[in-house]
Amino acid sequence: MEIHWRFKVSDVSSDEIKKLEEFLGVTFPDDYLECIRENNGAMPVPNFFEVNGREMSFGALLSINEKDVENIRMVFEALEERLPSEIIPFSIDAGGNFICFDYKNGTQSVPSIVFFDHEQGYAINDLDEDQLARKPLELWLREALEPVCNTFSELLSMLCD
Repeated sequence: MEIHWRFKVSDVSSDEIKKLEEFLGVTFPDDYLECIRENNGAMPVPNFFEVNGREMSFGALLSINEKDVENIRMVFEALEERLPSEIIPFSIDAGGNFICFDYKNGTQSVPSIVFFDHEQGYAINDLDEDQLARKPLELWLREALEPVCNTFSELLSMLCD
């Protein structure tokens, strides 16, 4: 199925991409970069996908540009203490949840795709000493993540009406 992108918010330069990658300490995958250069901040149509029998929505791509309202850096900084260190949000849905890259295999590797349910996520101050004694913080934070697929291209191929 062909994807149409709507409501692009701004152009993105190679310098802006490089600056964001340096800030985050990651290298974005080529398939994502190809998409974001043409569709920065846009929404795909169709925009639904299914994971484990549950329908999810691919909202808008978060912008690479810091000057745009919903941008990756702003969202990352707002969620930083609620996300494991290897997780980088790149899309937001209408419910305030995020589709993210998971760099658990290394920041230079091709990241897998995970869904972060903001209502399931913990903040550091949500956990007491007993909880942290039973399980490391990283494991608590990973509980809010649901694996989606292996690559950005695979995610796009899952989109349907």
